[in-house]
Amino acid sequence: MEKGSAADADETQAISDIKSTLIQANFKPTHKRSRSDVINRTGEDSVLTEPSTRMYTTVRDEFQSCRRRSLDVVDCIGDKHGKVKDTENMTRVDGAVGGNERPTTLDMNPTVSVEWNQKGQTGTRSDKTSKEVTDSTPCTPPENSNISETGSRCVSMAVEMPVAWDASEYNMKHKRRGQAVIFNHDTFDTNDYAPREGSKLDVKKLHETFTSLLFEVTIHNNLEYSDIKEAISALAKEDHSDADCLAVIVLTHGEREGRLVPRDSGVFYNVEMLWKPFTADKCPSLAGKPKLFFIQACRGKKLDAGIKVKQRRSIEFDSSPPLCKIPTHADFLFAHSTMEGFYSFRNPDKGTWFIQSLCKELNSTDNLLQILTRATRRVTQLESESNTQQFHEQKQVPSITSMLTRDLYFHPKS
Repeated sequence: MEKGSAADADETQAISDIKSTLIQANFKPTHKRSRSDVINRTGEDSVLTEPSTRMYTTVRDEFQSCRRRSLDVVDCIGDKHGKVKDTENMTRVDGAVGGNERPTTLDMNPTVSVEWNQKGQTGTRSDKTSKEVTDSTPCTPPENSNISETGSRCVSMAVEMPVAWDASEYNMKHKRRGQAVIFNHDTFDTNDYAPREGSKLDVKKLHETFTSLLFEVTIHNNLEYSDIKEAISALAKEDHSDADCLAVIVLTHGEREGRLVPRDSGVFYNVEMLWKPFTADKCPSLAGKPKLFFIQACRGKKLDAGIKVKQRRSIEFDSSPPLCKIPTHADFLFAHSTMEGFYSFRNPDKGTWFIQSLCKELNSTDNLLQILTRATRRVTQLESESNTQQFHEQKQVPSITSMLTRDLYFHPKS
């Protein structure tokens, strides 16, 4: 009985503690909890403050004990002394984002598709035996203005398939390789944004590399937002029928959530402004072809100090082919110089880590994803050297997002 009484007392005390905690958190049983009920009470500040201070002191002492070269800076908003500009009061112009508003969500609609004619498809398509459902919250409506009450709208276009339906590689045997368009930003209209010294070295290397891959290279230097939008729009309206693919490269300052800085630095624009005009329904001549976007810019204010590890020692149709559908957002690839939320480094004397590493690997005849993997490894093997302690001995890792549906090789053209 005594043991039972003790257990009851412990249980009573535990319930009392829980009630006390809920009362302190202003929790009411009839209150429907929102995200803030959980997120705002994590005690993040109290957890991070002391360890962060100790880490800063340790790194500072080590830094002051040895003299190093200064060299690496970050591709983010800030002046030469590493001060970060407050971007909360920036204005919003069309696709540009500023203020407290979040960027518009990507209008990703995997059900909107384009029909195209097949050439040389082998095999037959089997009928569906069950219905597909979406892995989303029940009763959540699709985020697309072209959706009817009965489902998504299929954009019917007679687009000729550039490769066999079941081919493992993209068709890179068109008359032209395609265009590589570089948007370089190394000067800005206000002193709030540091000049991106060394960016011209990236442009030079990109021009050499993409020219060697038989691209037609166009370079735009320090365009304002409206000019960038106009250039992208014009590029999307061109006929790319005789081209293998498209490449767009942006070199600039950047912020979190895909926001990039044009020359008129009072506004941001989203990465989606660059690629959305080239979806299969908007640019049919690039349907089924690789669309490659390389973004050299910061994506936030986080730093990666890395961790030390020990190294190991040493078929043919007798009739007209049927129509098939592809997702409008297929065949894109996005290669960012760094992960979402983190800084991206640039060396004023050598160029950016990511672009220089990418160009060293792009001359390979391997699959593009293999090339990007090796370029990523090159970047991860680098470490920053800076006179600004905050940015000293930091690491970086690129982020690759691929919607490519086939292997991509830059084969020589005869």
